[in-house]
Amino acid sequence: MPVRLSAIDYMTDTLAAYPFVVTQVKGILRNGQPEPVIPAGLEVQDILHTAILSVTLGYADPQTALDQAALKTNAVLSRQP
Repeated sequence: MPVRLSAIDYMTDTLAAYPFVVTQVKGILRNGQPEPVIPAGLEVQDILHTAILSVTLGYADPQTALDQAALKTNAVLSRQP
């Protein structure tokens, strides 16, 4: 995924093999936001990934998984300076 739309001009090999990428990139980049940079970023990503897996594998319903992830994330973030 290019960081800027102008990078598509340099993705000639990719676009030749996968012409649908232009549409995908244009659709995604207009809504893209950088991730916040926090010291516990990887730990928070792991919490969210676990929540998503617990729902997709049928171990939890979405609201329960999100509530548990929020509690864990808040605990992690409360330890940040």
